[in-house]
Amino acid sequence: MKKSIFRTVLLVIMIAGTSVVVNGQHHKGAHDRDDSSRKEFRKMDKDGHRGLPDMTDEQKEKVKDLRTSLLKDITPVENELNEKEAKLNTLSAAEKVDKKAIEKTVEEIGELKTKLMLAREFHKQDVRAILTEEQRVVFDRMGGHKRGMRHGR
Repeated sequence: MKKSIFRTVLLVIMIAGTSVVVNGQHHKGAHDRDDSSRKEFRKMDKDGHRGLPDMTDEQKEKVKDLRTSLLKDITPVENELNEKEAKLNTLSAAEKVDKKAIEKTVEEIGELKTKLMLAREFHKQDVRAILTEEQRVVFDRMGGHKRGMRHGR
């Protein structure tokens, strides 16, 4: 009797240990990828800024101006989007659901999201236009959301 309990406990410990090891290996590989463009992007420049390789002061200033302009353009749209999403929550939780109002609000949310996406994509193209070929390669490999371009999200 004691031997069967001991064997069962030992078997459970072995299975649990194996799953922990397998799980740990899976996550380690996902985070430890060697991506030279990510490393290049994470490097600090001489002023302590992260960014693209060898950016000139003029490029930095232009990117800063473009970012400021983007934020001015999208902030009101993001605010309106948040309001529409809150309205949708209210409509969805109402005692008597108004499907027409829900449909209209969902369409408005879609339009606002499209507007934001276009503004961000156009911004990316404006930034790309001032970069050298080497900088564009790094910029393109990073993707917008990894550069912190998903403002407020």
